[in-house]
Order: sequence, then structure tokens, then C-alpha cells
Amino acid sequence: MTGCSIGSRTLSAPQVSTSLMAPGLIEEHGIGFLTPTARVDREEDKQALALVFASTFSELRPAVRVVPLAQTLGAVNRAGLQRQYQKMYEGFAATGVMERDTLAKLRGVTGARYFCLLQLGEFTQPAPANPNVIPLPGRTPAVAHIRLFVQIWDSVDGTIAWEGINEVSYAAESGNGRGATFSLVVDRAARDLVARLP
Repeated sequence: MTGCSIGSRTLSAPQVSTSLMAPGLIEEHGIGFLTPTARVDREEDKQALALVFASTFSELRPAVRVVPLAQTLGAVNRAGLQRQYQKMYEGFAATGVMERDTLAKLRGVTGARYFCLLQLGEFTQPAPANPNVIPLPGRTPAVAHIRLFVQIWDSVDGTIAWEGINEVSYAAESGNGRGATFSLVVDRAARDLVARLP
């Protein structure tokens, strides 16, 4: 556990693959965000996941042109690629492969060569261990755990150029009511993964 603020503890365990991207390629060609995947009971978190991750990516890598999910979806809609986009996800669910021709079309409408696919494996905010303990006023214990898998696809050849996974556990006892939010743990997971990109 490493402390990140008074009254809080964070455990982050990022693991990444050997990169097929040479340093500087993301800066040269840009990255777009695709619709994340998640379990059915976490569907509502997908948009927030992509928003926070893309924002953190932009902050940490300001030289990279980032195409957030909203812009990717807008480009898909304007180009009439909705059905192909959907079929790409159907194929991915069955095979784990993002269809190369559709990725190439996404490159054409967004201008980004690389595409980030986020997969939310788990997000939990466990209840306090002892439900009979009433927190003191202004001090709200909170914990959260997230498991996040990231793939970066190269739209030129349809390969996975980079992938990583991170599990973050955060425990806070905050007097300002901030607690352990979804955005906070996604941001931490993103920071530790983006820092390991070439």
C-alpha cells in the first residue's frame, strides 16, 4: 500500500505487454477511444470509464492527439458506420479480434491510427466490514477496487500493439466527503498504465 493523501491508501498493480509500438508513434499518429466493454451489470459505467481514461491520457501525454469516445462515436454516426461498428463488437465478443477493415474505416473518419479498447473487468465498493459501526460526522470511510484491461489496436495491420492490466484498490477516510469514487480509481489505474506506454 502506498499513501496518496492523508487518510488514504492505494494499491496499484499494473502489468503490461512487450510493446510493438516504437516510441513516438502515438504522438505521430494519434489514438482514438472505442466503446469500452463491461459486464451487463456495469454497462452504465462504460461512458464514464472512457471519459476519465481519455482525459487522464491527454493530461499525461499532451503531445498525443486524443480522439475521445464521444468524437469517435460521432464520426462513426456521420460516416454511416454504425452497423459495421456493431458487427466489429459482435465479432470481438466471439473471437477476441477487432475486425481490421472496420478499424481501417475508423482510421479514415477519425484520423487516428491507434484505437484504445478498455475492458472493465470489475468495480466494487464493498460495504463497511462492520455495519453496526456508525462513522463519526464528517469522516466517511470508503473503499473501492477496480480491475481494468487495456488493448491498443493498430488500425493499419489489425494487430494489438500494446496491452496492459491494472488492479487498483483504494481506501480513504476523508473529511471532505470525497471518498473512493469510480472516477478516482479509474484515474489512478489510467495513470499507472499510460506511464508505461512507449
